[in-house]
This record gives sequence, C-alpha cells and structure tokens, in this order.
Amino acid sequence: MKAVIFDFNRTLYDPEQDKLIKGSSKVLNTLYKKTKLALVTTETGERLGLIKQLGIEKFFNKILIVGEKDKKSFLACCDALGVQPQDAVVVGDRIKGEIAIGNKLGMVTIQFKNGIFADQLPENEGEKPKMVITKLVDLLKILSDLK
Repeated sequence: MKAVIFDFNRTLYDPEQDKLIKGSSKVLNTLYKKTKLALVTTETGERLGLIKQLGIEKFFNKILIVGEKDKKSFLACCDALGVQPQDAVVVGDRIKGEIAIGNKLGMVTIQFKNGIFADQLPENEGEKPKMVITKLVDLLKILSDLK
C-alpha cells in the first residue's frame, strides 16, 4: 500500500472526550515517515484549527475538509497523494461513510470499531470492510502485512 486515508472523528479524534484517540500519535508518527497520508473530514466548526491545535497537521500530505464525504473527495485525496485508489487504504469508523465509499473505489477498507458507530453492521457486500480493528495501533501490524 502506498497511501492511507484517515477519517478524523472517532478514528483519530474522540469528539466526546475532546482528545486524540489512544494510539493516534504512535500510528501517525510511525506511518508518516514511510507512507503518504491524507485526512478527510467534514467541516463542523473550525475543524482545521482543531487539527492544528492537536498537533497532527504535520503528518498529512493532504488534509481535505468537505461538506460531505463522497467518491470525489476520496479520489481528490488519491490525486493529491499521486496514487491510484487500489493502492490506498481507508481507515474509518463508519460503514455507510468511509467503508462503503472506499469499497466502491477498490480501496482496502479498514473499519475502526470505535465510538458511537462501533456496533454498526454492513447491510450488503458493498459495506463490508476488508478488515476490522478495535485498537488503532493494530493498524500498524495490518499495514506491515499488506506491503
């Protein structure tokens, strides 16, 4: 895999606790040295300011803040990173969001079962993640196995 596209809320950041998810710093510190990273998030409030305040802006080659996530936003991340969708991994907590979109584009999809969407189940084949994690740091092992 040449690139990883992360969701923000409940994947890297816990909005209910107003802090980074446990393991976020380790995962980002490890990956950004050897993998192209993008962050795609919806605009609620001053999202870019929060990302800067958390100190994670520096890890991403591309940060895309959109009104609604869709295929175009994920393709824009791939274009910015210079990779084809099939060479990208999408990590997110929402089956109907990041996972379904990533699957439609032929990306490797990893569902992070965390927060209020942890119990969300796929309703069809197109919503099934390729892999599931319950701890963000487990992503490092999965990605090293995909190389």
